[in-house]
Amino acid sequence: MKKKVLITGGRSPVALYLSRLFSKSGYDVYVAETFDINMTAYSSYIKKNILIPPPAQKTEEFIKVLRENIINFKIDILIPTCEEIFYISKFKSQLDEFCNVVTENFSILKELHSKYLFMQMLERFGVKFPETKKFTDIESIKKEIANKDFFVIKPEFSRFASLAIINDRKKIESIEISESYPWVVQEFLDGEAYCSYSIAKEGKVLAHSIYPSIYRAGQGATIYYESVFEKQIDEIVFKIVKELNYTGQISFDFIKSSKDGIVYPIECNPRPTSGVFLFSEKDNLPLAFEGVLNNMIRPTDYKNKTVVLAMLIYALPKIKSFSEAKKFVKDIINSKDPVIEMKDLKPFLAQFLSLKYYSKISKEKKISFLEATTYDIEWNGD
Repeated sequence: MKKKVLITGGRSPVALYLSRLFSKSGYDVYVAETFDINMTAYSSYIKKNILIPPPAQKTEEFIKVLRENIINFKIDILIPTCEEIFYISKFKSQLDEFCNVVTENFSILKELHSKYLFMQMLERFGVKFPETKKFTDIESIKKEIANKDFFVIKPEFSRFASLAIINDRKKIESIEISESYPWVVQEFLDGEAYCSYSIAKEGKVLAHSIYPSIYRAGQGATIYYESVFEKQIDEIVFKIVKELNYTGQISFDFIKSSKDGIVYPIECNPRPTSGVFLFSEKDNLPLAFEGVLNNMIRPTDYKNKTVVLAMLIYALPKIKSFSEAKKFVKDIINSKDPVIEMKDLKPFLAQFLSLKYYSKISKEKKISFLEATTYDIEWNGD
């Protein structure tokens, strides 16, 4: 009998990509999402798209419906792919008696997600990090940066770096900050940006990819992926995973300082990121989720990947010269879009329906388009 996997966060290309990998490895794949026009819902690789309540607004109902579907469809493995992971983790005890919930405990996820607590964790583990302080009022922030020309200011809990302020004092006046919504001031590091994505089981890394952050959506999320090797990043990731005895997916952002050549972790996402795209079918990534590997998987397909739609929306408008335009076109031509598969084209087309949906949310809630993509699933420390 085939094993059954339920992947939440069907809106994300990561969920679509994992759905295909699991299906091609012989699993029955189910997907859960808060709206029915998510891209993964249209994939020919899934058995069913399950509609669930928004976890951020209706947490208890979300867990109840999720549990009912896990039981009804006899799910073996539950894999969160977006920030619904925090709600699943918090109520993990209500789910893991029925299936293998691939996530760490809530207290650890909270510490990793916090831009401040993560740095304290690094200090305990003996990992070098940029100086980071937490504040709950604007005047204290102004005092902190009074004699600094370079700095990064961001909410303690956030994603995509969408609200980050980098070396710009004028923007400070407009931020919302309070005891319940603190911000951090972080040392600015000049250098090359990298990201990593890993799957771990009880302190051991079972799958691991690293990629430079070249093209981005806004100031944060990388949208172009090239597999690279960086020994310092390996050492940092392996150490953190071991110290935490970590189980689940975990991703990090790094800066390799141009001043001293040291790699510094600057943020952690205790969930999957697009580094999953670097793995191919032959890497057999589902074995890492099941935790049955003896050796660590690294990507064996060195073809670069990029989400073309994201490149057109976010990267294209930033091009300022002919040479940049030439490189942009070359990079797209020489890479593969993980969303596009000739035998499964409907998800690619469904992206455009999703854009319309996010635009509607953006207007209704008076938030940015990027913020609208996570409005109903994000967790901000409350």
